[in-house]
Amino acid sequence: MDNLDEILKTSLAENEPLNDHLKQQILFDIRQTAMKEQEQKKFLSYSIFPCTQFRRTALFVFCALLIIALSAFAALRYLSTREVAEKLGNEKLAEIFGSESGEFAPEVQTAGGYIVTLHGLVSGEEISDWQFVSNEEIINDKTYAVITIEKADGTPMPGTLDDAYDEEQFLVSPYISGYDPKWVNIFSLRGGYYAFVENGVHYRLMDTRNIEVFADHTLYIGVSEGTFYNLDAYLFDPETGEISRNESFDGLNALFTLSIDPAKADSEKANEIIQRIDL
Repeated sequence: MDNLDEILKTSLAENEPLNDHLKQQILFDIRQTAMKEQEQKKFLSYSIFPCTQFRRTALFVFCALLIIALSAFAALRYLSTREVAEKLGNEKLAEIFGSESGEFAPEVQTAGGYIVTLHGLVSGEEISDWQFVSNEEIINDKTYAVITIEKADGTPMPGTLDDAYDEEQFLVSPYISGYDPKWVNIFSLRGGYYAFVENGVHYRLMDTRNIEVFADHTLYIGVSEGTFYNLDAYLFDPETGEISRNESFDGLNALFTLSIDPAKADSEKANEIIQRIDL
């Protein structure tokens, strides 16, 4: 607009002379049109993103919604704990996992090239359709946990019928602070597991004695490579009784610390279990 009058005068001078009134009217019309265009540009700019701070806020909100959507998608791609129990044919356990008492915030760890997720854990008497007998003792007071294991590079886990399935073995076991994990684990607690693979994800249902009776100790669930306890995977401090991951271990050694109400501890039942273990 600074040179508009001069440009117009030059242009008009090359043609037939116009009176001053007509020149002023033309200049006024051009200025008005330019001002309207400028206002429209401002309106479009500020109506969408009024300021830099708004643009930043909008971008933050968009990213947050994207993360939420991706998290929801990740959660949907897994079977629920209830579905896992149903797939294994345990309707009573499926109901427990599907109830409020079975609600659990999944926890994820990555180690040794694997992604391990603890999806849920329930404990109690008569919560399963299955009956376990050990040395003529019927064990109905149990703990069940659902864990998934995946390859960190996205490669699907081999199915149970694949030849490669036996090449990748895992030990999912409870551990109790104060007790050396090489002695007190899934084997001495008369536990076991059920497993299947779906959509490239290895599902494992851990089955063991009710570990809530040890709730006055720190309780863990470890997931490591191999079919037996790996002496190098975890560290046991005999002074504090605490168990931890061996950070220098080159392999899978996930270790989840459980949040269980200490009030659920039963020292009498806990002592009975420990007395049955040859320490």
